[in-house]
Amino acid sequence: MVTTNSNTQKENDNIARIIRVIPSLAGVVHFYIMDWRGKIIETSSSAPDITDFITFTLVSGVKMRDLLGGRGPHRVWFDLQDKGKLLMVPLGRFNVTILLKNNVSVTSMAYQLNVIMQG
Repeated sequence: MVTTNSNTQKENDNIARIIRVIPSLAGVVHFYIMDWRGKIIETSSSAPDITDFITFTLVSGVKMRDLLGGRGPHRVWFDLQDKGKLLMVPLGRFNVTILLKNNVSVTSMAYQLNVIMQG
């Protein structure tokens, strides 16, 4: 669990709740919880190392938002060739990335993550 002074107790509680709940969500194959510097907070035990890709993708999205004066990114996802879906969801000072089975709705999973964050 994150114990740095820069995180509030609420953020620590949110991270703990996400870590506790994600493995039990239907359709989750692997998950990554990372800070914005790419430091892994928690990951599923057999998850492949794609942390550099996750960090690059989300930070690039934020830079594009700032450059274009837009909003987001609220979520990013990739359909992988017969390997499922990769969903990235920025949640405050950390982000959650989940490799999902093909039959799982990205919208539904993103909604579930937001509900978990609200406690």
